[in-house]
Amino acid sequence: MISGFNSLDAETILEKNENKVSMILEMRESNPYFDGHFPGFPILPAVAQMELAVRFGSRFFGTGTAVSQIKRMKFSNPIHPPLSILLIIEKKNDMLNFNISSSDGRIAYSMGTVVPYSQRSFQCPLAEVV
Repeated sequence: MISGFNSLDAETILEKNENKVSMILEMRESNPYFDGHFPGFPILPAVAQMELAVRFGSRFFGTGTAVSQIKRMKFSNPIHPPLSILLIIEKKNDMLNFNISSSDGRIAYSMGTVVPYSQRSFQCPLAEVV
């Protein structure tokens, strides 16, 4: 897996508090996230967008990088390099809400809600069967 931190060209924190962080991420076409996705017409894969949100959520809120549940996910527009994207992550209870848009906020790219793994949020359906 590509490291979410090492593969970015630049990151700038715009705002941070105990439950919310806003940042600008710079991505060039040479970024490993775009490898093979797709030759001649690169786009940032959906799984990479979610990984960015989860990894930065872990960095700023200590939620870990494992995900126990995806509550909702919407991908509105493809992300083509080179570009600057605005990533906003908000922690509410045990969930991370994220929005990815153009750096000026005019173009929405994706949004979602994920539940990072924790002992409280993970239930193994086989545990009751055994």
